[in-house]
Amino acid sequence: MITRRRLALACAVLALAGCEPGGGGFSFLSGPSGAMTTQIEMLDGAVVVATPAGYCIDRNATRAEAGFAVEASCALVARGGTAPRYDGLITVQIGDAASAIVTGEERALRAFLKSDQGKQLLAGDGPARGISVGKTGVWGHVVEVYLNSAPRGGFDGFQPVEWRAFFDLKDRLVTIRLRGYDRAPLSYEQGQALLRAAIDAMIQANSVVATAETG
Repeated sequence: MITRRRLALACAVLALAGCEPGGGGFSFLSGPSGAMTTQIEMLDGAVVVATPAGYCIDRNATRAEAGFAVEASCALVARGGTAPRYDGLITVQIGDAASAIVTGEERALRAFLKSDQGKQLLAGDGPARGISVGKTGVWGHVVEVYLNSAPRGGFDGFQPVEWRAFFDLKDRLVTIRLRGYDRAPLSYEQGQALLRAAIDAMIQANSVVATAETG
């Protein structure tokens, strides 16, 4: 079972992870604006965010000091970039130091995310009734969630489904979110493959042993 302290910490970070992008949204939507960037240091170098093949970091939408990064097709973000096999939007949120809560609690966290309280946290500042949790799973030390969530704010033009992953990197909780575009929706299998590629890119860039399928 997740302890009270760890559950409280999970609640705080998951609530942050449920936030929608603010401000002007995603700068790449107005066209390629810079050179290809596939890695960036976050939180004064504490963690490196790295992208899967074909993805670049939207530096204008990324807030390194807040541990928040935006990744999109290099064809959209960078001059001369090419499109990846599966096209979508990836966001990464890195928690504070000592926020790691997943390793050793994977199945308890998976169960929590399917509860009413978990749905509220997944909804962020939106209503829990707007969230429908579909498939969940544990992949190595990663908890995956596939959910229905109507796009809001900066997510206009994206699929009404989302893939999320929660895992520990060093001593921090990392959340990765993925959505496909309405113009080229991702299947469940395609989204899951892309999500796992994004996870592996992060793990490898930070010199952590890669995950393995656990069934």
